Amino acid sequence: IGHLIMSTLEEKLSTAKIGHPQEIIHLDERSQHQITVATLAEQARQEILLISRTLDPLVYGTPQFLDRVTPFIRSKRATMRMLVHDTYNIVKHTHRLGELAASISSKVAIRKIGSRQNDYNEAWMLVDGVAFLHMPQADKYQASLDFYSARRGQELTAVFDDLWNNGEQIPDLRILKI
Repeated sequence: IGHLIMSTLEEKLSTAKIGHPQEIIHLDERSQHQITVATLAEQARQEILLISRTLDPLVYGTPQFLDRVTPFIRSKRATMRMLVHDTYNIVKHTHRLGELAASISSKVAIRKIGSRQNDYNEAWMLVDGVAFLHMPQADKYQASLDFYSARRGQELTAVFDDLWNNGEQIPDLRILKI
């Protein structure tokens, strides 16, 4: 059954395009998140905003994701900003996104969610202001994926900007061994 669900998801993702309305897709497994974030990164053109508890390396540290997000980041107008609660894995264990942020700091930035917002428990990835993968509870893989919602994108951007402006720099990121 898991394979059947995955092939159905892959079919939906193969035809979905950022900025084009499509049915909302519901996810509930890590493997579904892996393919979804890779698809979103591959289609990204301008900006990726990401909020996560730990930047789950089993989702955001996979070759599948990194192979698609790296060309995006290296493109001219691309930016990627990430907010995390727990920086331990990014700093103490080699996390490829942390390395990427340290090596291309003009395009990729990571901040720790400020202590005043520490109770924020959602996780999401917003791409180009309209497509998003949203997990209402950051530590569970139940999520919804929408390829086009400009209104929700504006709301999420406002939340992100507020959290970002109150976020904390992660000094240890600048001294990662690359």
